[in-house]
Amino acid sequence: MAAAEGGGAARGADPIRLPAVSSGSSGLPGDASPANGRRHFQLTAFRQDVAALLVLVLLVLLFMWRVVFAGRVLLPLDTVFLMEPWKSEAPHSDAPVWNPTITDAVWASYPIASTVTSLRRTGSYFWDPYSMAGSPSWASGDLFSNPLLLLLSAFTSVAKAMSWAAVFSLLLGAAFTYLLLRELACGAWASLIASLAFIFNGYLVGWLSIPNMTGCMVWLPVVAWGIERSIRLRDHRWSLASGCAFALQIISGNIVCPLYGGITIGLLVSWRALSLMWHEKKLSAGLGPLTDGVITAVVGAGLAATSLFLTVELYFQTNRSAQAGARSGLDWTVHALRLLAPDLYGNALHGDTYRSAFNYVETNLYFGILPLFFIVAAVVASRHPLKWPLFGIGMAALLAVYNIPPFRQAIAWVYPVFLNTFPGRIFYIVAFCWSVLAGLGADWLFRHHPRRLLRILGGIAMAIALIPLCLAGTAIFFRTPPATRGTALGWFYWVRLFSVGSLLIATGHLVVASIIFWSWGRLRRPSTYIPGIVTACVIADLFVAGLNFNPAFDESLAFPDTPSLKLLQALQADHVGTARIATVPSGKILYGLSPEVYGLQSVSGYTSWALKRFARYIHLTQPVTTINHIFLTRCCSPLLNALNAKYIYTPDGVALENADQLDLIYDGPVKIYDNRAALPRAWVVHRVLSAPPEDLDAVADHLAAPGFSPAIEAVVEGGRELPGSDDGGAPPPYAEIVRYEPERVVVEVRLARDGLLVLSETMYPGWTARVDEQAAPIYYTNLFMRGVFLQPGEHRVDFVYRSTMLPVALAVSVATVVLVMGAAVILRGRRAAATAARR
Repeated sequence: MAAAEGGGAARGADPIRLPAVSSGSSGLPGDASPANGRRHFQLTAFRQDVAALLVLVLLVLLFMWRVVFAGRVLLPLDTVFLMEPWKSEAPHSDAPVWNPTITDAVWASYPIASTVTSLRRTGSYFWDPYSMAGSPSWASGDLFSNPLLLLLSAFTSVAKAMSWAAVFSLLLGAAFTYLLLRELACGAWASLIASLAFIFNGYLVGWLSIPNMTGCMVWLPVVAWGIERSIRLRDHRWSLASGCAFALQIISGNIVCPLYGGITIGLLVSWRALSLMWHEKKLSAGLGPLTDGVITAVVGAGLAATSLFLTVELYFQTNRSAQAGARSGLDWTVHALRLLAPDLYGNALHGDTYRSAFNYVETNLYFGILPLFFIVAAVVASRHPLKWPLFGIGMAALLAVYNIPPFRQAIAWVYPVFLNTFPGRIFYIVAFCWSVLAGLGADWLFRHHPRRLLRILGGIAMAIALIPLCLAGTAIFFRTPPATRGTALGWFYWVRLFSVGSLLIATGHLVVASIIFWSWGRLRRPSTYIPGIVTACVIADLFVAGLNFNPAFDESLAFPDTPSLKLLQALQADHVGTARIATVPSGKILYGLSPEVYGLQSVSGYTSWALKRFARYIHLTQPVTTINHIFLTRCCSPLLNALNAKYIYTPDGVALENADQLDLIYDGPVKIYDNRAALPRAWVVHRVLSAPPEDLDAVADHLAAPGFSPAIEAVVEGGRELPGSDDGGAPPPYAEIVRYEPERVVVEVRLARDGLLVLSETMYPGWTARVDEQAAPIYYTNLFMRGVFLQPGEHRVDFVYRSTMLPVALAVSVATVVLVMGAAVILRGRRAAATAARR
């Protein structure tokens, strides 16, 4: 980060040195001595900061009024009633239908938060047994480690904890974005505008109902603020504090956000170091910023090692390391208009579906109209040393999502996971960089009152206003499909999909911006009222654009019980750990991770961290699957039966394969079948085929071979085989689960000859087995299952999950805590000694 130019950037100076524009005073009353003047200014600045922060608090509370004052929850719960079984068994039509393409908050985050609450009772935070035959939970970088959610959910319900997490996240982001801009020597009004642009930016607002996204984003200003104070005050204790904030960002949710944030801070710090070296003509001048950046990164990674190490381990167990998450299909000539008109395709609140390769959330990058012009002002006028890296990173990331070379290639190289996740996620970095830049531009305009530039900006605003106005007219004219479709006028035919209302609102905002700039430019001297008027317009603009992106509903709509669900819960309660459900088709009934809300163990699931082995197994049973939708479209095959899919849950009218093996046990708007062909959760086979370790293709070929029967044979990686010779006189093998917990499964086994115990639960590093209290190896079986070889006799097999990375991560975290505390004490002592020496 960088300090402001001129005397205000002097190292070791008071934190806030430049007078706020709103004071309008040419001098200081009272004693004119330098000491008294400085004290008076500090008191004035402090009061302004307190007032600005209180305004931000009030605005956040008003923006989140549905949660704060109406007691509602910030979730699109009405979409639950688009799916079975709630659509038929718990109909509800009083609320509007929110956009069904942006409902991860309901189908993923809410179930995960429910799982966190459930596992909290047993202390089993590290393994989730509910979906996809089990998966590591803490490692997924989601809500299992989110400190704010964990704290709130201890006092209130899951839905309210998620909703209030959004409120506190906005407060955190607002406060520290403001403090960051003040640290960059910006005035109070400009810092307030930057905070508004960041926390009410369309991208951040769109993710509010998903704590693992928002909870990560809002920590970036905190990290940047700590580094800037450390650089300016030459006090590395602030770098230690910044490292603590970076650790909280890592453990707060999606690992992509802190990774993007860490790289961005690294780029800004490197620019800061190069600038200082160039300015002072000394190589050593850049060591300070680089040291602060390294301290922040090391401390943050060390403190968050328990989450970071486990996540890195998980990353290589998924397809994310090799398979792209999504391809960017955005066309900048059309979709970039959302920088002016966020509701270009209608309002998501009313069920309008965004038309692009991404959903509405991931492409909404609306800062408000005036902040866009402040960004331009910062680039063309401000001499702040941070303007070019802030603008360059933001612009490169924006154009990379639009697939424009060489920006896409450059961003993919600098941000290494850019192509392995949804590219639109990097818009969070654009939102941060350009919000700070907007604050710098606003501050420059407030302080210097460049009349010519203001008039130019007014003219540009009026000229741009013609674009949405013309598009609105075109959309109205082509509302009725013309006979020229497919000709040169085909583009105009497509424009008819635009929301006329959104385009007209954008035109209105641009006209207002033009009037403000022209009026401002005609003033002979800066007006004390201009900053307030500008800020009020920014607030009104952002509130209108973002207030309805996150509708809130009554908590009673949160996944109500239905007759069929109650039956499934009763059936699984009688067979804990021995019966899973298979939803067919998974995209129409008990969608996503919603079985977890009811404590149901399911074959399917929806996650960004699907284990590649389980996904590969499901691919063998289904015609189509994706990288994160592990859903079923057909049922039932022998490989699916091997997943312990005891109960088949399906809407009415769905044709199922091998129907003669299914017994209808619940007949209503939805159906429940008892699958007689389903294998138990644990069983013994005497025929084992061998495959080379990690050769998933060879294993898949065996499983897909005609005649392969998982009930009597298995494919094991590692060179162990069993001939499967017949022994007609021997009693059949016996295997029964006698204890089932998320991180421990105990199986009693009896067999008359050598065999392999197969447990259709996910094998993952950290799972160990003991046979009759003696350690025994676990083999990858049938791609993802656990297999243990046994000799004839009676045995007790105990499977326990203890992450192999956790002890190392804990040791690193503890060592980091000790080092941070020791470094803080040493730095404090040196600071005190230096102060005493100066006196």
